[in-house]
Amino acid sequence: TLLGIDISKGKSMLGIDLNEREILKLLTEHDGDKLLLLSPMGGQGFLIGRGNLQLSPSVLKAIGLDNILGVVTPAKLLGLSQVRIDTGDDKLDEEFQNRRYVKLLQGFRTTRIMKIASE
Repeated sequence: TLLGIDISKGKSMLGIDLNEREILKLLTEHDGDKLLLLSPMGGQGFLIGRGNLQLSPSVLKAIGLDNILGVVTPAKLLGLSQVRIDTGDDKLDEEFQNRRYVKLLQGFRTTRIMKIASE
């Protein structure tokens, strides 16, 4: 889904364009590893918040902060000096801010570390 949240396991799609409740249900049913792939929103640089409200603090905690990876094109990186986080939960925003940086996948086996700014 272009602007929604999809969940897959291996080559199987478990859900397309899911809301918060559906995401939490699938996450609680899954005991294995979890990985959230996100792309920052346009020129605003929001990785979490504003455009992906279904990623509530409960969903993010169920996935785990260590299991979040940004995916970005080199062209989009040109306009970004930092990524922004606004989970709607001050404590969770502080946890992200304490990490200071997030890893972004920018191409085949190429990553970049970018500063986190919380709103």
